[in-house]
Amino acid sequence: MSASAVCLTFHAIGGPEELPDPGGDPGSLRYLVGEDLLSGLLAKLDPSSSCTISELLEKRSGCWTVITFDDGFASDYNRALPILIKTGHRATFFVNSGNVGRAGYMSEAEIRSMAEAGMEIGSHGVNHIYLPPLADDAAKREVEESCKVLSEIVGSKIISYAPVGGHYTRRDVVNVKRAGYSAFVTMTPGVTRLPGPVKRNHIQRGYTLERALRIASGDRLLNAVNLVRYYGLLLPKKLLGLECYDRLKGAITASSRGSGGQR
Repeated sequence: MSASAVCLTFHAIGGPEELPDPGGDPGSLRYLVGEDLLSGLLAKLDPSSSCTISELLEKRSGCWTVITFDDGFASDYNRALPILIKTGHRATFFVNSGNVGRAGYMSEAEIRSMAEAGMEIGSHGVNHIYLPPLADDAAKREVEESCKVLSEIVGSKIISYAPVGGHYTRRDVVNVKRAGYSAFVTMTPGVTRLPGPVKRNHIQRGYTLERALRIASGDRLLNAVNLVRYYGLLLPKKLLGLECYDRLKGAITASSRGSGGQR
């Protein structure tokens, strides 16, 4: 029997003050998760079944849980790392190399400390931008330069790559492989079954601990709902273009927050 895994994805941990620009992207609040939810979830999950993305690739059997964080926020080090250490879990942190050392993001020293604590550092590109709209040279630089910079910081090869927003083309898959990465991580929700693609499931603001645990358990009904929603949003993203779609979503989210509505 081949190995399977449920990969859970977080972004910033804590309150709005943890975001580098809290008002700049209203949609970013959607992925801001409190410490209570993260610690409550990890306390319920078995750390002996927890592994990083790179470790998952070596598994030949068993059911695993993979915790990942995107964007390299400072809260990864200040808030998430202590919780991971306390609960005995390891995680993979996908970092934008161009943001390292900026206000609100991890420093080089903090990234090295994460790696020394047993966490995996993966690449999220140089800049926090979508790959598909980029020209070929720019898309290639995002993949290659981030690998080089992060490898120099941690002192070892970076082998896991996650495209921003989970958006990519066949060209990007080829670039990642040629750059020497071993893992290409998507944002398609569901259970990962090796040797297939690594899927990931967002844990979002407003989720209850019960809902997060259902996702972590691979709940079929909830996975089906999330998958339908994921594919249902692909069409408007394709028709409008990723940047236009994000602007429209941000305007709707800001309007909803301003009127006290629910997203």
